[in-house]
Amino acid sequence: MTAIHSFEYGFKESLAEPYGREKLAQALIDNPPVEHPVICTHPVTGKKLIYVNGLFTLKINSLTDSESSELLEFLCDHIKKEKYQCRFSWEINSIAFWDNRSVIHKPDNDYWPQLRRMERITIDNTTPPH
Repeated sequence: MTAIHSFEYGFKESLAEPYGREKLAQALIDNPPVEHPVICTHPVTGKKLIYVNGLFTLKINSLTDSESSELLEFLCDHIKKEKYQCRFSWEINSIAFWDNRSVIHKPDNDYWPQLRRMERITIDNTTPPH
């Protein structure tokens, strides 16, 4: 079973702001929709993982639109369960790492009045899930 992942799906509204149309058009050229298996194997651990995301997964292929929506909602709700979460409490000089191949990260905006500074590092030649 495979699904279509699209940059446009999750970011269309935020890129529709002033100058957003040009940014969205370029982002779609740079990041066209892709097809991935819904269940993948992590290349290092060998564990199975659910490879869907509420911001990017547009549709599960081979299902009707309503079946796809229902299954995606179920899977996204499943991976949001507290037992699968890690809450990181920031302190001065904290550093956090995660593996984007098998983790969805979502910040809680509870750090005000502090600033959240994030530097993204991508490691080349990492094997994607398959």
